[in-house]
Amino acid sequence: MSTGTAIAGPALATVEQARQWAQSRSAAQAFIEVAAIYWRLGTDIGIRPEVAYAQSAKETAFGRFGGVVDRSFHNWCGLKTTEGGSSSDPNAHARFPDDETGVLAHMQHLALYAGVEVTGPIVDPRHFSFLRGTAETVEALGGKWAPSADYGQSIVRDYLTGLLATQVPAPPADNRHWAQQAHDELRAAGYLLNDHSQSLDAPATEGMVIELVNRLRKAIGAPDI
Repeated sequence: MSTGTAIAGPALATVEQARQWAQSRSAAQAFIEVAAIYWRLGTDIGIRPEVAYAQSAKETAFGRFGGVVDRSFHNWCGLKTTEGGSSSDPNAHARFPDDETGVLAHMQHLALYAGVEVTGPIVDPRHFSFLRGTAETVEALGGKWAPSADYGQSIVRDYLTGLLATQVPAPPADNRHWAQQAHDELRAAGYLLNDHSQSLDAPATEGMVIELVNRLRKAIGAPDI
């Protein structure tokens, strides 16, 4: 049984964590937005999206690119063409028509290494059968996906660990009175007196009740008595 960080499996982080982590690392806006595609396709294929997203952060410098592959390639993991070639040759790298296809190719290539069967059209240009199941963990990608033996360990150490540890801020608490919305809607509709001094927990005076009943009577068109 392989030891290390599994590539296949359910997500152990949320897309909200991923976006928060990306923002904290000054990621390009396109990288933040593409997280949703990773989480959707990862669920469909059976590959942990946070693993693929962390790898993409390493390969693209958080969507800032800067190497021979630029944003127009829609290539989020440095995938090469079927023929391959020098890493310094832009023509040796795959171009995809959109981010959806580029992310799908990335996930399919990871699934191949992890030994996960995929269904549907294969858009991964290097979906070579001899790679199947040769790297079930992220650490095992070293020397396979990239020449460096530290490649997979770097993904875990420098990217994935931080993503998994990211805390998503809780939404601000709603400290409004439980009846505040109803109160505001009735006031806007003209059913309440324009008195802002009264607390919603204060007892109603007889005059206030009479005024409210009279306004409601007029609103429903009740006849005069």
